[in-house]
Amino acid sequence: MHRSLVVGVLLGADALRPAPRRRVAPRPQSVATADAQDEIMATIGAAWETAPNTRDFDVTLEHRAPPVLKIQNFLSDAECAQIIEAARGDDVEVCEEYLNHRVNEDGAVATSGYSEEQAQEALEWSDGATSGLRVRMPSDILDLVAPKALSLLGLSHRNYRFKEELYYRPDRATVIVRDATVVRYREGEGVAPHVDGKDATLLVYLNTCRGGGHTVFPEDGLAFPPRQGGALLYDSRLDLLHYAAPVHAGHEKWILQLLIDHRLPPGHEHMPLVDWDTGAIIPG
Repeated sequence: MHRSLVVGVLLGADALRPAPRRRVAPRPQSVATADAQDEIMATIGAAWETAPNTRDFDVTLEHRAPPVLKIQNFLSDAECAQIIEAARGDDVEVCEEYLNHRVNEDGAVATSGYSEEQAQEALEWSDGATSGLRVRMPSDILDLVAPKALSLLGLSHRNYRFKEELYYRPDRATVIVRDATVVRYREGEGVAPHVDGKDATLLVYLNTCRGGGHTVFPEDGLAFPPRQGGALLYDSRLDLLHYAAPVHAGHEKWILQLLIDHRLPPGHEHMPLVDWDTGAIIPG
């Protein structure tokens, strides 16, 4: 199967899936203290236009400006194993696009934080090292992960839609997931320095890799080793340049990634909602 260097791949699907009202079980021994929660909320403030769920998730503030949150045990070991097994299936779709292919193709270079020249430089990073085998998440895995992601973001009251076309934008009822992929990195594989161009990135480690594979934010002095079930949450629309360090010989790294747009376009806070499938105005 073909492997290509891709960043910010956009994911499309037809179905609009409601976020279930299932409450995530709290972890009273590990969730952030009240003081830590207050610090996170004060730091995030209006910058993200949302309030991360520090009650039900073990969240720590790793970097203040721009904010980077680390989440312990976002997925269980069993859930991680389930996702890896699904990604190994014969019927999964392999992503063939190159770095920012769709973002640049659709003329959104300014919002991606990348120029075409920078994208080409990234393709040549590390003497052409590939970025692993990247596959789109099967629908049952999407339905497992997306509601937890919305709960973490404090957006459980909204639905989620998987669309690659940039004319689909978030509204008061719905967030747009642009990318939902599982990636397997083997010896020498990593991802060149880049930004994601979306409102929120959720990066989940599906296994513990003790040989390289760190997620590195070089301009902010951060490096995170892959630990099974742990996650990072950050806004990398224009800031937080980061890369995945190559994996060492004899090791492999599995990650799950969601790129989410949740911010409303200016002036749309009270706009009527429209059913995209029927064109009807939604009352209320």
